[in-house]
Amino acid sequence: MDGCARWSGIPALLLNASQPIPSPLLRNECHRCGSDFEHMEVPWHHPTASCLRQASGRQPAVALDASLSLQGINSGSSRYEVVQFIAACEGRRLFWALLMNKVTVGARRLGENRHAMLLCVPRTCDETAAAYWLAPAFIETETFEGVAQTQSPLWRRSCERPDHVVLAPRMAVKAEEEGEFAKIVLESGERPPWTLWSKELRGAPLVYALLPQPLAPVRRGARGQTGAGGAGAAVLFAGDWRVEERSLASIARHLVHPLKATVLAVLSASPRGSDHEVNRTRGSKAARAVQAKGVLKRFFPALAGVRWVEDLSTEALRSLVAPKALALYETLGGGAVAPLRRSALGGQLHSLRKMQLAWRMVECYERKRKRRFKWLLYSRLDLIWVADHPPLRLFEPPDAVWTVPLAGAQEVKETIFAANDWHGLVPRASRFVAAYFGRWALLRKGLPWQPLLEPEELLASVCHWLTLGTHSSRVLLGGTTRTSHGSGQWNATYLL
Repeated sequence: MDGCARWSGIPALLLNASQPIPSPLLRNECHRCGSDFEHMEVPWHHPTASCLRQASGRQPAVALDASLSLQGINSGSSRYEVVQFIAACEGRRLFWALLMNKVTVGARRLGENRHAMLLCVPRTCDETAAAYWLAPAFIETETFEGVAQTQSPLWRRSCERPDHVVLAPRMAVKAEEEGEFAKIVLESGERPPWTLWSKELRGAPLVYALLPQPLAPVRRGARGQTGAGGAGAAVLFAGDWRVEERSLASIARHLVHPLKATVLAVLSASPRGSDHEVNRTRGSKAARAVQAKGVLKRFFPALAGVRWVEDLSTEALRSLVAPKALALYETLGGGAVAPLRRSALGGQLHSLRKMQLAWRMVECYERKRKRRFKWLLYSRLDLIWVADHPPLRLFEPPDAVWTVPLAGAQEVKETIFAANDWHGLVPRASRFVAAYFGRWALLRKGLPWQPLLEPEELLASVCHWLTLGTHSSRVLLGGTTRTSHGSGQWNATYLL
């Protein structure tokens, strides 16, 4: 950075390398605020100085306009691009910026989101630096996409203190600390789990929030060990006990018996399920497991294990999710976060937790028999099967997830970036085993999330995210295989 910032005669606010950026505005940011300091100076190695230097050089802030994703499940192409952008930001820091509808004095509430933006910044940038300087650079131009362009430098070297950096005036303020905005925020009802920021745009205030997008540490991009050994198939049931004898009979006849599959199950009582005696039993978990095992054994002689669990309370589920990930999920919402958000119906997280436990049962069973399965299948106990499952040898490629079409559709809808998880097949050696059966463990640490994300979209997003290496740019989603087998047709979509 050429040149240096000279002293104007008014003292500078000097911070040491460990001090955070204070929120009160200085004279070069607000003439009427009456600050004793003209500008802010920090040591060369202060985190904010490192952030702004990198953002002004080889690692500029980059944004993706994700506003279309606010439309929900029908914004498939936008959601696909969001997952690609998240993967491309690996090694840096990623934020969701949610721009609210303009808040007028006396509105007494915060408007709904009108824009959504993904912001990829250098890893040294924290939320404060991104909110004060980098996000406003996109908001100011109303582009919400591309590389950040600023009218003046974000930093300059101090002439008086060569080992210090003079920070550019901040382009946003904390909304909660700004007079009328503080009043609006305090009286708006529920306080959000994140800081609100305010940026003036054409004389009118605009409020936005910045939420970190945490991601679980995973090895992405590498293909599974498709050449690894394995024999047989295991069918996993994980969910509420919602069964009827006719459904169990159809599953046995058309799924388990044709595949000669081993069966394992992790189950819980269903608050809205069948009136089966297992649901009515008030005994211990062990007693219910014995009773459920007795019922299933009549239909599935190859039953290898049943575990009965209780669904966790909402607060217990929250306590198991990393705080930053939890704030993102609950704010962006959708059925995939149920039951953590009141407006999200269902119990998706309960199902993912039981699926994870079923996968552990598989691993224990494999250790005992000293050999892995070749295929893992997940299916629901409340489905009625009317035709035999096709032979597993028909499913290629081997490093893939095979699912049935959404709502029985004959073709994949290009406008929807989703995969039905009512029934799925995954080769045991595939990289997608963790994506399908281990979503609960990944979700607890951080998964790519989007506004109003549904369970089917979560499965597609995780699979797509895992296939993308740092430099990958293309992944296939879709393709329909129709196989005639036995007395009927069986449709499947694959994720590759």
